[in-house]
Amino acid sequence: MDRFSFSRIRQASFYIPTVIFLFFLGFYLLTARGNVTEADGIINFMTTRALVETASASLPCDLPDKLITQGNDDICYSKYGIGEPLLSVPLYLAGRLISAPAPANPNELSLPRLFVSTLNQFVTAVTCSLLYILGYRFTGVKKRAIELALVFGLFTIAWPYASASFSQPIIGLLLLAAITFFYSSNHSQINNFLAGVFLGGAFLVRVDSFPQIMAICVWAGYRNWSALNARRDSEKVRKEFISSIIIILLPIAASFILFSLIQQNHFGSFFQTGYEGEGWTHPFLTGFFGLLFSFGKGLVFYSPLVLLVPFGLYNLYREGIKDLPILAAILFVLSLLIYSSWWSWDGAWAWGPRFLVPSLPIFMIGLLPWLKSKSSFSKLALFGLILVSFIIQLVGVTTDPIQYFTTHNILERELLFNPMVSPIWVQFHFLLSKEVSLLIPSKGHGVLSQSQTILWTAVSLGLLIVSIKELRKSHS
Repeated sequence: MDRFSFSRIRQASFYIPTVIFLFFLGFYLLTARGNVTEADGIINFMTTRALVETASASLPCDLPDKLITQGNDDICYSKYGIGEPLLSVPLYLAGRLISAPAPANPNELSLPRLFVSTLNQFVTAVTCSLLYILGYRFTGVKKRAIELALVFGLFTIAWPYASASFSQPIIGLLLLAAITFFYSSNHSQINNFLAGVFLGGAFLVRVDSFPQIMAICVWAGYRNWSALNARRDSEKVRKEFISSIIIILLPIAASFILFSLIQQNHFGSFFQTGYEGEGWTHPFLTGFFGLLFSFGKGLVFYSPLVLLVPFGLYNLYREGIKDLPILAAILFVLSLLIYSSWWSWDGAWAWGPRFLVPSLPIFMIGLLPWLKSKSSFSKLALFGLILVSFIIQLVGVTTDPIQYFTTHNILERELLFNPMVSPIWVQFHFLLSKEVSLLIPSKGHGVLSQSQTILWTAVSLGLLIVSIKELRKSHS
C-alpha cells in the first residue's frame, strides 16, 4: 500500500477508534489475569461450554444454589442471562481449535477457559473506542476525545474489570453503544434500530439493566422529538416520531420475548428470573454510603477521578450542553437507587463497587471540562488523581480479589469504616510481597507452553507499539 493510500485511511472516521481499540486490546492482553475465578464467571463459562459441547444450557445440580436454579425435569440452569455465554462462544471455539474441549470440572483450567477469560478485555477495548467516538461528537476535538478514552481505560476500575469475568462491563458497553448511536447528527432509523438492538442485548445479559434501558429510551425519544420538531410540520413530526419509537422498541421487545421463551422452556414460567429469594432487604443508607464512600467498596477510593465528574457535568450543563450530562447523571443515580438496598449491595467478591461499573463509561464525560481546562489548579487536581488512580488500578489488576476474600473474613462494618482491611490496602501488600496473579508470568496459570506465552506477549506488545505510534500522530 502506497503512502498516499495509507494517509487516506488515517483520515477515515473509523481509523482512530480502531487504533484506540488495538491499543487497549494489547494493553489488556499484556496485563491479563488469564483465568475465570469469580463465581459468576465460572457459571457463565460452564454455560458457554454446555452450549458448545452439548447444544444445551443445562448445568450440574451440585453447584451452589445461589448460582443455579432448578428447572423442568430436575435439570439445572444458570440464574444469569444467556447474553454473556453467547458472546463467549467464539472465544471458547478459538481455544477449542487449539486444544481439547474444556473439562466438565468447574475448577479445572483449560485453554478454552483462558480464552473466554479475555471476553471483557475485548469488551472494554471496544468501550474505550466508543467513548472516543462519543467524546468527539460531543466536543469536535480529537485530542480531548482521545484523552477521555485513555483516562477511562487506564485510570478507572475499567482496567481491573477488563480482567474479571463479571457481566457489568458488557452492560456498560451495550448502554454506551446505544447512546452513541442515538447521539448522532444523523437521526436515521438505522441508528435507532441498532441502538435498540444494543439495549435489547443488555436485557439478555442482565435483566436488572431494565431501568437503565428505559431511561435511555425516554432520553432518545426526547432527542428524536426535538430534532424532528425543529425542521418539519407537525403532522410529519408525529408520524416520524411514532415510527422512530417503534423501531427502537422492536428489538427490545424481541429480546423480552426471547428471554421469556427461554425461561418458559427451562422453568415452565415466562417470569422466572433465577433471583427468587433475593431482594431489596438491606438498609438503603448503608448501601448508598458503602457504594460511594466506604473504604472497602466506595467508588471514590477505587476510582478517585469520579470526584471531578459532578463538577464537570455541572459545567457542561451551564454551557448549554444539557441532554447528555443529564442522562449520565440519571444513569449513575439509577444504579445507586437500585443497588443501595440490594441484599448484596457490595457485589460480593469483586474489586470495588461492581454494580456501578455499567454507568461509569457515560458518567466519565464529566471529565471533558477538566481535560480542556488551562487552569493550574485543574491540571494539578487531574494529574494528582490520575496518579493515585493508576496505583489503585495496578493493585486491582496484578492481584486477585478472590485471594483477599478467601483469606479475610470481614464484617460489613469493617468493610465500611476500617481502611486497614480495605482490599486496596491488603492487596497492595500482596503486590509488595510479589503475590501477583497475571497470565504472562504464570504462563496462563500452567495452561500455556513457553512458546505460546512468548507469542501472547509478542502479539500484545506489537499491538501496543503500533497503536501508540499512531495515537501519537493523531494526538499531535
